[in-house]
Amino acid sequence: CADCRSGQATWASVNLGVLVCIDCSGVHRSLGTHVSSVKSVTLDSWRPEWVERVRQVGNNRANLFFELRVPPKYLPLQARRSASRLDRDRWIKLKYVRRRFAPSSSAPHELLTQGLALPESYEAPEPGASDEEEDVLPEGAGSPQRSDQEAASRPAAAASAGGLGGGGKTSSSWALPFAPPAGFGASGGSGDGSSLLDSATASLGEAQRRGTEAAAAAQRRGSEAAAAAWEQMPSRKDLAGGFKSAKKSLSGTFSSGTGSGGYPGGGSL
Repeated sequence: CADCRSGQATWASVNLGVLVCIDCSGVHRSLGTHVSSVKSVTLDSWRPEWVERVRQVGNNRANLFFELRVPPKYLPLQARRSASRLDRDRWIKLKYVRRRFAPSSSAPHELLTQGLALPESYEAPEPGASDEEEDVLPEGAGSPQRSDQEAASRPAAAASAGGLGGGGKTSSSWALPFAPPAGFGASGGSGDGSSLLDSATASLGEAQRRGTEAAAAAQRRGSEAAAAAWEQMPSRKDLAGGFKSAKKSLSGTFSSGTGSGGYPGGGSL
């Protein structure tokens, strides 16, 4: 991946000419197509110009420009850029939107659009006054969110560390299929794992009960509809009587119409 270096590059920014992982591709999509146009390497049908753009630029040439000089204050962010969605988001926006690490000249994809050749090197940007300052999280940015891969590994890690069964309190952003009990996770409240599991068990039991009742009601309505339809069916006696009546009527019609050797209605062959 051109941005985090850790994910499998199965997506691409076809205008920037770089390959990225699925986590970084989500951030690229949020930048807008005027900054980064994202396509799947395996799911989308590629145009020849997209293939040529990625071939001409590629991750190394793009990073030679977009990551030319990373100020010391951003080195910790660079090291942990794949650890959380928040850090990944900040790094990619600093890299492509603000171009904080790039020179003031045109980017590789912009040079190709102008019909110019890509240089072997770029002039490093001038150091900024805030380069040595501490990297402070922007106000209102919120708390870091786990990446998809890290979120998937959290249940196993929580279990090995004591997790729900150990009685410890661990903050979590998991989407629960039920409402946690009141006061869960609060200081001094009933925030142990047993109360959470009890709530889960009760919620699942209620869902199972409702499902059973719904299935029984549907079966009952189906039986009633079948019974009503069966009542409308004629009996065997009615069917036999109708058949005899129709046979008699047809016999009379043919008898009256063939008295002169012709066919019903007086016609002849």
